[in-house]
Amino acid sequence: MTNAASPTAEAFAALPDGAYLVDRGRTVTSWNSAAEDISGNSAREVLGHCCGDGLLDHVDDEGRSICGEQCPLLQTMHDGQPRTVRVMLHHREGHPVPVEVRAAPLQDAHGTVVGAVETFRRDVDRFAERAPLDVLDVLDVPDGADPLTALGNCRSLESYLVDRLAALAHHGLPLGVLLCDVDGLTETNDRFGRAAGDRLLQVVADTLVQCLPGPGRAFRYGGDELVGLVSHDDLRTFASRVCAYVAESRIGLPDAVLRVTMSVGATMARPGEDHTDVLRRAARLLRRARNAGGNRAVTDAVVGRR
Repeated sequence: MTNAASPTAEAFAALPDGAYLVDRGRTVTSWNSAAEDISGNSAREVLGHCCGDGLLDHVDDEGRSICGEQCPLLQTMHDGQPRTVRVMLHHREGHPVPVEVRAAPLQDAHGTVVGAVETFRRDVDRFAERAPLDVLDVLDVPDGADPLTALGNCRSLESYLVDRLAALAHHGLPLGVLLCDVDGLTETNDRFGRAAGDRLLQVVADTLVQCLPGPGRAFRYGGDELVGLVSHDDLRTFASRVCAYVAESRIGLPDAVLRVTMSVGATMARPGEDHTDVLRRAARLLRRARNAGGNRAVTDAVVGRR
């Protein structure tokens, strides 16, 4: 007869947050279902592997990996102190996911640290709007979808921009527009095939969605160009961070790992202009980002502008 799972194991498996255990060598020994849901990685793919070998690949807000000496699990095992950090977790499909991570030491009966436990949950407030949302609540979410990326299509972008520009004019609700271009997508298509290029575009689209505060704010403008709409008070920092997160994205092919970067032209909409005005200005800034070599954001927004 098979022994029933222990109450402790059952509780661990049923935790609403992602959770996993590691030994002193950072080898994953337990992995619950919420961890699979958030990361896309099954227990079969993770158990027995080092948590720092690229499965989760945590990065900070500047896009820098913290899976080396800055790893919260590693630091917790060194000093026995719990930690909480906010990071981007690498999803199995290639895009990053904002999470809040908590690390705590595991000790034996003698108080010796023998491993650590990490729990993580989706950090839904990471990119929350810093502007009143009551006006946004009455705006219709665009219903036209691009079949490849599942983002809003060009027509729905124009419709939503008209509403957001009206909210700017009548309620003073700020609107930041990020026009994003996937760097080198044509070359990727030529070298690895259209399917690989489509997957990279989907990864960038998913990254943009993860960083935008709410549904219906990301659109496929055409070809390899995407648009994100935000009301952040520091568009320069936000756009640069999105670029950094995209640069940490990747997809795996049978014989290669493809990474991707993007260029961004970011601008704040101005009262009295129409959607073509703001998109045209964003396009000029995007050209500057491309001409400077890509993998960067160029903006005319004033830091701290509200």
